Amino acid sequence: DPVLHRAPHGSDADLDDIVAAMEERDPYVTLETLVADVKRDPDEVYSGAIATFTGRVRAQEGPEDPPTELLEFERYDEVAAEKMAALRRDLEARDGVYAVRLHHKTGVVDAGEDIVFVVILAGHRGEAFRAVEDGINRLKEEVPLFKK
Repeated sequence: DPVLHRAPHGSDADLDDIVAAMEERDPYVTLETLVADVKRDPDEVYSGAIATFTGRVRAQEGPEDPPTELLEFERYDEVAAEKMAALRRDLEARDGVYAVRLHHKTGVVDAGEDIVFVVILAGHRGEAFRAVEDGINRLKEEVPLFKK
């Protein structure tokens, strides 16, 4: 693990600012960390399928379109967290769906980078595919996340 060292002439305020900035950041989440998490679910023994969706920043719509360098996302933290939790509960209440993980990045996301993930642990592929599609559609419709 990396160790944070204070510069010899740095003040405690510098260190406090760094710690505060780190605490404000979203946790490091990838498709792989979310898949690993659902595989640890107690009901994974009943699962025959893991379906995922990854949304990315598209660099261009087509060869004639101007390139996109980045997108920036904001969210209303408390409302977004409540809506994501409610969506997760709804999807996990479906027959044959055992675990759901949803994550949407905030801040600056560069072209080619991942923005949003939906991961479904289910008994069968049909249940998993339907839950993934409903999950991303509802996340985009119901969770207050805004492109700047």
